[in-house]
Amino acid sequence: MPAFIPRFVDLVRVTTSTQGTGPIAAGPATQGFANFAESLAVGDQFYYCLQGVDKPAEREVGRGILLANGTIGRQAINGTLTNFTLGTKTLSLVAGAEWFRQQQQAFETIAALESSQVASRSALAAVSTAVPGSTRYLTELGREGSFCFEAGNFAARVAVDPERAIFIPSATDPTGSSGSWVRKFTGPCNAQWWGFLPGIGDVSSKLVAALSLLREMSGVQVRGYSRGSVSLYIPGASTAYAMGSTTIDLRHSPKIYGDSTMFSAATRLEWSGNVTGFRSQVGNTTGANGIQAGDGNQSSAGFELNGLYLRGGYSGTEAEAHGIHLRDKGTIRDCYIDNFGGDGIFSRAAAGLGAPVEGNSNLFLIERTTIAGCRNGLYTDSADVNAGNVAYCNFAGNRQWGVWDSSFLGNTYTGCHAQANGTDGAISSIPTAVTYLGNRYALKRDQAASAGSTAPSGTTASNAVWEYWSAGGTYFGIVPWVAAVVVREGGGYRTDDVNARNVFTGCYSEGDQAPNLFGGPTLVVGGLMDNIRKFGGVLSGLDNTLITGKNLLVNGTLVVAGEPSGGAMIGPYEAATASDGQTIFRTTNISHRLLGQYWASGAPVADIGEVSFSYGNGILYNAANAGWSHIFRVNNAGVLNIASTGIDLATGKDLRVNAVKVVGAQGAALADPAAITSVAGTVAAAAPTKAEFDALVAEFNKDRTDLAAVRTVQVAMLARLRATTGHGLIA
Repeated sequence: MPAFIPRFVDLVRVTTSTQGTGPIAAGPATQGFANFAESLAVGDQFYYCLQGVDKPAEREVGRGILLANGTIGRQAINGTLTNFTLGTKTLSLVAGAEWFRQQQQAFETIAALESSQVASRSALAAVSTAVPGSTRYLTELGREGSFCFEAGNFAARVAVDPERAIFIPSATDPTGSSGSWVRKFTGPCNAQWWGFLPGIGDVSSKLVAALSLLREMSGVQVRGYSRGSVSLYIPGASTAYAMGSTTIDLRHSPKIYGDSTMFSAATRLEWSGNVTGFRSQVGNTTGANGIQAGDGNQSSAGFELNGLYLRGGYSGTEAEAHGIHLRDKGTIRDCYIDNFGGDGIFSRAAAGLGAPVEGNSNLFLIERTTIAGCRNGLYTDSADVNAGNVAYCNFAGNRQWGVWDSSFLGNTYTGCHAQANGTDGAISSIPTAVTYLGNRYALKRDQAASAGSTAPSGTTASNAVWEYWSAGGTYFGIVPWVAAVVVREGGGYRTDDVNARNVFTGCYSEGDQAPNLFGGPTLVVGGLMDNIRKFGGVLSGLDNTLITGKNLLVNGTLVVAGEPSGGAMIGPYEAATASDGQTIFRTTNISHRLLGQYWASGAPVADIGEVSFSYGNGILYNAANAGWSHIFRVNNAGVLNIASTGIDLATGKDLRVNAVKVVGAQGAALADPAAITSVAGTVAAAAPTKAEFDALVAEFNKDRTDLAAVRTVQVAMLARLRATTGHGLIA
């Protein structure tokens, strides 16, 4: 039988002669009553009473159901069907006592529940029967939850929980020194337990109270860094949480998260004043730039802000009012930061240097976050804002730079996007570029003071103050150049510390903003970063910039340019038709030169070596040696000297072919043939032919006793040797 949901109909009774334990075949209605078929529909359920007329001991109360054939299915309430015998019975539709018992139990449960519920925190505190183990359910809007009374001294936690979010002491012991009602929960805390609700005015004090209590309840400090705690969840809502002009200082390492993303605003925190939103503190810092007695127990290292929309109160006047001020390291993930008078995320930190830069935000992490409508999207500066990772972030419409990295050692940027920074910022933004005679120009580094007194070139040329950008007219952040114009530097990305090794991988920079400005050792790989300029139009200091498919410059000098399909390149490159890897030096000239230079005091003194290739000819040249001499060494010992006069083997070295010496050191001088007395007379002036010489050798090899004949052969052989000088074998 399906779940039993009874119907109740008055005055339904029939007679039946049903026997056994099977379905009941209903007979005619008794006088003054209705039958089951006309009172119920097939499938209806009901309570019934079946009893023998002449055998009243045969009886049954049960749950019935009207079947399609007009019979009635039966189920005894006591679990055992009665085996009816011959005789007439009455079958009545009744209200079973079972149903009344169930209703009574439900009412009792509801009554018990209602007696365990309290409508407010004050009502819970006033419960007079509070003993350890007592439970109550708080129904106050936004603060709902189960509480259990626990014995013990809760004074410290009650003191930092004025909102009675988790600890509610009894009215008879308001300090909680002998016990308290304690909220029972698993997982994160809900900020609304503290009354942090949207649309009711400034609730910043509620968030401050929540963080204070979570810090009091936080875990053990780890190696002098920070104390963690349970997470704090701020639910998304249709209206914003008003933060007034209160900066939220973090002094432990909570995870505060909501329901926003980098492109949505579900959990919105809005500040009405030109103030900083969140600030992370190290143990010895306070406020925006102050210091205090060191207390590592108050470090916020490792905090996380996740899924929050932070909107500032910027209304035209810039100030050091940032969305997030990092004095300590942390993680910002899946956030949207907008409309602050300062920077979206700002960090100027150097451990041990005191005010105003005291702090350490090394190893910060920013992921999947949008920053718009701020002065700079991200600004980093000083000695301890390094080894940070910024990944998949969107910097759009900020008033100056999308990213301004002045860190001492550099950070890594992956898959970031910069658009309309310095050209489409919020109201009252200082321009970052000008238009003049139909062209647009970006301000060069440190030239703001000269911007109003030096006009751009009016052509595609740059000058000392202005960098040619593109053709075009006015736009947000691009104004006509006039005398006394006020302009500042701005654009997509900027790096400017000569020590920092910044890396940009797969980052994009749209063309609707002034060119990126790189002045520190910066590596750019992949992405779209075509509009790049260097300080003063050239690299400076220790600057090294490598852009895949672009140029590598060292101290402003091009050393590698182009890409495999054209221009110039260096490095392993396997052509489509080559089976082995190749290193190619490619230029648009017909000759290639590898030049070695001797440097002193930062400048070249002399060219000391060069290898040139031209139409397949290799040339070795040494400008410092008029003899064009190059010495090849093995194990630092000279073996071969190539000079303009020839090839010179070192003393004791041989020229070999297939391991057989063919040329060695020069031998002693042979005697002058003229000094040899010839038996036959004067030796002929002309050298013998090869055939004649071979004949002389054959004659020389004969076993002779005629001395005159031997001397004749010797003279002829010496003449032949002298006639073939140039092999270097004899003097």
